[in-house]
Amino acid sequence: MAGRGNYWQVSFQSSESLRSREPDQGHHDCVRGEYCSGVKMAADGSGMVPAMTYRAFCDGCQDHVGRCLREMPGLFLRLEFEMAEALMSEMLCRVPFGPKVSLRLDIDEVMRATAASLATWEARVRSTARLSPRDLSVPVLSPESVRDAVKLLNTHLTALLALQPKGMTQVIPLPPRRDDDSALTWNDYLPSGELLPPKERPLPIPPDIAEMLADAEIVRIGVDFVATMKQRGGADAGMEILDLHHRARRILAETRPRPADLPDFPCRECEHKSLVLADPAWHDDEPDYYSRCLNCKDRMTRDDYDQNGKRWVAYYKHTQVRPVLEAPAAA
Repeated sequence: MAGRGNYWQVSFQSSESLRSREPDQGHHDCVRGEYCSGVKMAADGSGMVPAMTYRAFCDGCQDHVGRCLREMPGLFLRLEFEMAEALMSEMLCRVPFGPKVSLRLDIDEVMRATAASLATWEARVRSTARLSPRDLSVPVLSPESVRDAVKLLNTHLTALLALQPKGMTQVIPLPPRRDDDSALTWNDYLPSGELLPPKERPLPIPPDIAEMLADAEIVRIGVDFVATMKQRGGADAGMEILDLHHRARRILAETRPRPADLPDFPCRECEHKSLVLADPAWHDDEPDYYSRCLNCKDRMTRDDYDQNGKRWVAYYKHTQVRPVLEAPAAA
């Protein structure tokens, strides 16, 4: 015991003070960034920072991912019903010389992306947890397949979000384009009959998608899709679930519309011009706020907003540079 030195030590420091230290709160920031459920003001007042965690998502964001995942089967059925409703309510129009699409392509795209994504992550979790393969008799694009995938992923949500990066195939749809861009049209000739210089052929992949796939390996390119091999893990799974959930709710008009901007004056705390109309009060005892800052989340009542405007008007009046006319030179 003599060689171990002073082994027993007593600390009278409170647990709250231990929690206030930054290194003890986590290893890195939550991957959701500014959209993190535990976002808070930084210690130096520079802006909002996400919660720190040892995992990809903090506790609040992991619960949010689980809620969005459990809502996916219901959203899938409502999308299917909405696509059928759009078909039945379509006005009959006879348009010759062209294909006729009687379904909403945006709904079809989200439904296919949702079913394929959930089936992909289901296979990844089954392989990691050494579970039996999925029932191959059930089509991937069916509501039953989405329901079974959500049931398994929700049971193993912690394992899903803790997946390490591994090479996975991802199919990204491409916008339609002309198959023969080299064919001459009437736009290639001048009124005098002369031929214009040849135009540059567009890239097979749009520049924005090419920039997104800069660090991915392209496996196959089709007419309307590109298959890539990319390192993806639990963070990608959670963000993909949140993205598909938001896209489905946006199509169903279930998302909150963007609040109206208040561009008259900057915020009183962060001095950014990011004030918008605040949401109405949920309870009777809650103050009725008028504005909300998108940068620092500060809220002001109508009186506070008017006072803030008067202060900024006074500041602009006293700090503005007024031109000074020079006296004309003597003749």
